[in-house]
Amino acid sequence: MQQDFIHRFIDTARRFGPHAAIEDKTGITTYDLLLRRAAATGAMLQARKLPPETVIGLCFEKSADYITALLGVWYAGLAFAPLPPSLPPARRDFIVRDADIRVFLDTDSLPPPLRADAALTPAPQDDARLSYVMHTSGSTGTPKGVAVEQRGIVNVIEQQIKAFGLTPQSRSLFYLSISFDASLSDIGTALLSGAALVMADDDILRDGEKLLHFIRSRHITHSD
Repeated sequence: MQQDFIHRFIDTARRFGPHAAIEDKTGITTYDLLLRRAAATGAMLQARKLPPETVIGLCFEKSADYITALLGVWYAGLAFAPLPPSLPPARRDFIVRDADIRVFLDTDSLPPPLRADAALTPAPQDDARLSYVMHTSGSTGTPKGVAVEQRGIVNVIEQQIKAFGLTPQSRSLFYLSISFDASLSDIGTALLSGAALVMADDDILRDGEKLLHFIRSRHITHSD
């Protein structure tokens, strides 16, 4: 059976533990630290014994904390929906109702990382398990929630890694919005190849001159 994302990530993190996994404005998060933070978050959710199809609202902007929470949700065998604080309140309320979100994570709710010698107990693999729910823009009517299963996510990402030529020496720009499901490509191609996922503030991403300077100064090798 093809490994699901979290089991594949665990293998990658064990191989590249001291390498940079994420670089954001707070600094560098290594693969080892990201794995221990995600596992602690997942264990916290597992302790709540939530139903398998529970959708967790992730109340983060693009950040290392967002990736930690996303991985923690998958570690626990649950699903997520991004709810960045910058969302208009009406859209946020609609998504919460539509996806029946009753559990939320934000930076203040993330636990300390597990100890380096702690056992890892991710949820068993299940290709049919709900992975995430993301809503369309609603520009042509009411936003629609798109529910995606774990099935096929890793296959697609592994093909993209090969096509894009990512390696553990790559530095990939996290360009896409977390409210867009293609952002999983940005995340997955970096974190399943041992590359560094580099984040920039929105004001940089929206300004061509600033973006070009950022790409050059941070030695970015890949970007969508």
